[in-house]
Amino acid sequence: MIRRLRTRLRKRLGLLVALAVPTIVWIPLAASEPKKPAGQTDKAAGDKSDKYDPENITGISQFMEAIAKGNERFAAKDFTAAIDLYKKAVQLSPKNALGHYVLTEAYLSQNNLGEAEASIKEAYENGDMKNPVLRSRVLFLVADVYERQKKWEQAKTAWQAYA
Repeated sequence: MIRRLRTRLRKRLGLLVALAVPTIVWIPLAASEPKKPAGQTDKAAGDKSDKYDPENITGISQFMEAIAKGNERFAAKDFTAAIDLYKKAVQLSPKNALGHYVLTEAYLSQNNLGEAEASIKEAYENGDMKNPVLRSRVLFLVADVYERQKKWEQAKTAWQAYA
């Protein structure tokens, strides 16, 4: 039963599984600089307070900047540096499931199943899961982590929740 369900899900997903991280990774992360009224001068060049916008509207948030830098390291296969940057992002916004999700992907790349399980549980339990795409990816990763750990009953339950 589990094998049949898993096979059907994997056939339907096709390359989506392989592209899960790159899809989120390559979302345009940096917003353009906000326009200033004519005649208004810039503050000192070293002042970074205007660079960040916690809402990600007029500038990039520190959370998204850490994710973007982590994604660069992940793409370069420097998983240790990526994990450090993703941990920083999680500290900046612990309720954002995206940070936990990418951290889990990095742990899985290093075959660190224990840390991956802890991180994806954080995403599932504490994350604000209003984004249905991110929610489905988290549910998929929960099931995948349990399956890799050979926790078959938990994997079965997680696959059913995903389906």
